[in-house]
Amino acid sequence: MVKPFGPRARVLAIFIPVALVLLFVGIHQTQLITSVYVTRLPSGPLFVSEDPSHPRLARLRRQEKIDFLLKDAHADLDRLLRLTQWTSQQFPSSTPFPNYPPWDAIKILDRIRNKKTGGYCAQYAFVFGQACQSLGYTIRYIGVRSRADKGGHALIEVYVPSLAKWIAFEPQLGHYYVDPQGVPLSILDLHRYAVGEKRGRLFKHPSRQPMDKNWLALFYHFKFLLRNNFLSVPVYHAYRQHADGSELLFEGYVLRWLDGYTAGVREAVPSLTSSRVEDFDFTMDLRPDHAETRWCWTLGEFASFASTMVPAKPYRLKLPSWLLTRIVEQEFVQDARFKPLR
Repeated sequence: MVKPFGPRARVLAIFIPVALVLLFVGIHQTQLITSVYVTRLPSGPLFVSEDPSHPRLARLRRQEKIDFLLKDAHADLDRLLRLTQWTSQQFPSSTPFPNYPPWDAIKILDRIRNKKTGGYCAQYAFVFGQACQSLGYTIRYIGVRSRADKGGHALIEVYVPSLAKWIAFEPQLGHYYVDPQGVPLSILDLHRYAVGEKRGRLFKHPSRQPMDKNWLALFYHFKFLLRNNFLSVPVYHAYRQHADGSELLFEGYVLRWLDGYTAGVREAVPSLTSSRVEDFDFTMDLRPDHAETRWCWTLGEFASFASTMVPAKPYRLKLPSWLLTRIVEQEFVQDARFKPLR
């Protein structure tokens, strides 16, 4: 029997709390920790960006010799143009069906190069987007569609720090767009030309060829995915059955531009909407000294963190991988029909 105030009791009084602390720390240390960058848009939704230090991004950068490709390109636009031109040359455009690949550039390139699948605009976008992320750039996956709703297109916007602006890139085609004065254009800029709010001839850069009016019409409707961390948590997908087959759908955590021209759009998976320019024109600087680091271990801690976020401020969020997956499923996807695309 241990006496209440004897030597053994004093040892146990010290040992037990220390052991519990070590056990708690050990449990956390055995969890796979990941990190993402998060910012709250002015109208409320969270934008989640892959951490550029993700191992898959580092592997892509090494495997495709991206540093060698850019060895004599120093300005942001020069680097990004060279990267989009490189992407356009990686494989011929073809259908990715029926073996639609995951949204992982390494897997896309491997499966296309080994003739296990094909790739069209979306696959070029994923390869270019993750190549940009491997260099520390923030990207947005963009979907555009004409007013006539006769097919859509996927491309990428990159936040260009030296210009403090989002710029639209065409990784399938190897160029970006400029106005008559040579100013690079964002998706919102292109939309304003497409609906007639702004006028003037637009050009492809670097060829200086005029932008085709029918192609410009694709930018009538546009939206962007509110997360790009498809390496840390895969995109969620589902199939919708039709009389003539099935349709591949992706998670609806998307923000669509809404104005007098774009109201009343029917979507298979409804998007969030906003008419606030600030939701599409926010700053996203991923340099470590520009983002405050936060830790979360539970859904409750994440909810508390999210409720106190300062809008338009980037945070680097560190958390267990299982928790990030749970957040994506419960807070963003919110539909049990959708499963990870692996």
